[in-house]
Parts: sequence; C-alpha cells; structure tokens
Amino acid sequence: MGLYDYEYGAMHAAYQRGAEPDFNLSIRPDGVHHQNKDQDIITTEEDFFYQDGGTQDYYIETRIAIDSLMLDADDGDFTPEEGMRIPMDLYIHDNDDGTAEGNVAFSPKNADTGWQYPREWTYTWLGEPTNVAVDDPVNAIQEFRLSQNYPNPFNPTTSIEFVLPKAGEVSLAVYNVLGEKVATLLNEHKQAGEYQIEWNAGGMSSGVYFYTIRAADFQQTKKMVLMK
Repeated sequence: MGLYDYEYGAMHAAYQRGAEPDFNLSIRPDGVHHQNKDQDIITTEEDFFYQDGGTQDYYIETRIAIDSLMLDADDGDFTPEEGMRIPMDLYIHDNDDGTAEGNVAFSPKNADTGWQYPREWTYTWLGEPTNVAVDDPVNAIQEFRLSQNYPNPFNPTTSIEFVLPKAGEVSLAVYNVLGEKVATLLNEHKQAGEYQIEWNAGGMSSGVYFYTIRAADFQQTKKMVLMK
C-alpha cells in the first residue's frame, strides 16, 4: 500500500520513500509483519484478530497505526481525508509448505509481480477519518454514533465504541438470537464524548449476538459473532 492520494497521475513504478511512501505488509497468524522493516510485527494483540475457520475460511481483522509504517524521518506525515484513494493491492498466497503454489491478487492489473511493482496495484476509497480534533468546530461531535465491535468475530473479548453529542442517560445491552438480554454493559448518565466499552463473553456460547444502545431518542442495534 502507498500513503498518498492517487486520484490523478501515474502509479509508482517502484517503491518510494519521502512524501509518498510505499509499504509491503504480510498478515500472518501472529500479527501484521512489515516486510520493509526486517519482518517486524507492527500490531498489538489488542489490534489484531486472526482465526482459521477450517477448510478454506479465515477471519482477519486488524488495526494498524500509521506511525508504525514509517521507516525513517524521510517518510512524510500522512493525514487521511475523506474521499482519498489510497493505492493498494491484496495478495492471498497458497504457501502452506513453504512453496508458493498459487497467488490471487485483488487488482485486475496485477501480473503476479505487484509485490515488486506498485504500478500494478489498484486503488480504494478512504472513508471518514477516525481522528477528530475536539477543538475544531467544523468536526465537533454532532450526532449519535454506534460503531461495529472490534474484533468481530471475537473470542472472548471485544470492544464497542459509541459517540454521544450531548449528555444524558445511556444504556448498552447485549441480546442473543432469541431476543433475550444476556448482558448489560452500561446503564448510567454520561457526558458528551467518545466512549469504548469492553465485553468479556467468556461464559457465553459461540454464536450470533446483538448489541443495542439507547440514548435520548437514539436507538441502534448491531450484530457480532462470538467464535470459540
């Protein structure tokens, strides 16, 4: 992936440093490895989830800090903006016994050498930035928001984040597929702001669960999967 906005212009012919750096990352069962940093693992245990689902299925979720990608002081600062198109490609390697038997690439331009030549990558839209300056009146919190839990699927803990634009009574509860409440994660008065609640489902059975937030006239429900 490259940390620059590729809306116009040509893809990099080779990996670059500086204001528009390119990186090669590898996702393995123990974390995300930085290929350009001597295979260093750049994810924490809390920011990485990997599960072999059996047969041909895998569940992978990760969150990567931009600062962990930079190689040296020459790599420029990158600030994501809504609508950016970040060049990238996704490879899946059949490499069970140490021999690459086959590769599948996301980009239709990839000629099986995209690991070496960024010009073969596709690009993707970058959505809403997660970092909001609290003193910025334009980006100040203006609406209720409930985020998807992370990681998902999870075992046995997961985090749920939500945003309150104003103070008030807030409840956050978990339900099973029968609609029965199995956990109350929050039921109290909260000030406006961003919050994160952790649920430890160690005593629950594997399956689908739903979490619902209620605050003022706002109510929203999302689905999560516990996989043991």
